[in-house]
Amino acid sequence: MGGVITRDTSVVIIGGGPGGYEAALVAAQLGATVTVVERDGVGGAAVLTDCVPSKALIATADYMSDFEVAARLGVRLQDAEGDEVSDAVALADTVNHRILDLAAAQSCDIQRSLEQVGVTVLRGAARVAERGLVVADLADGTTHELAAEPVRIDDGDVGAELGSDEGGLVAAGAAAEDRDSLAWQGHDG
Repeated sequence: MGGVITRDTSVVIIGGGPGGYEAALVAAQLGATVTVVERDGVGGAAVLTDCVPSKALIATADYMSDFEVAARLGVRLQDAEGDEVSDAVALADTVNHRILDLAAAQSCDIQRSLEQVGVTVLRGAARVAERGLVVADLADGTTHELAAEPVRIDDGDVGAELGSDEGGLVAAGAAAEDRDSLAWQGHDG
């Protein structure tokens, strides 16, 4: 059946960053049974610590700059008593909580999108234990064994195809912690 995805095809994706969740959506739309294992939250660093938070900080800084130039544009800010307000102050704790809330909400939205197309999302860390077997150590303390073949590891630098053409595992967006472990499958790390 080389290359045809059916519900008999099991795809396990280690890492729910942009590459991982997009791969999960495509595999599910093509008919595979898909599981994503993500340690920190779907969307990965892009959503949780990088792109979304940095854009929120930039927006905050932009507003601070707008307040600083308002007087030059003829705009004066006043408090409730009518006194001029000359300084804008960003409350770091409030800004940080807003950013964390935005990132968490986007991560939840992405997870809901995955679940709506039938993808199972597990919170935890996963590893390839042996050919065709992924072990997921979940946040709740349980362990799940997930079958998937072939194994495709893509960490952005190095890609390795392990196994046959039936089923698959994709690890996208996260660097392999021990590339030497790929050698047991007959590939150099």
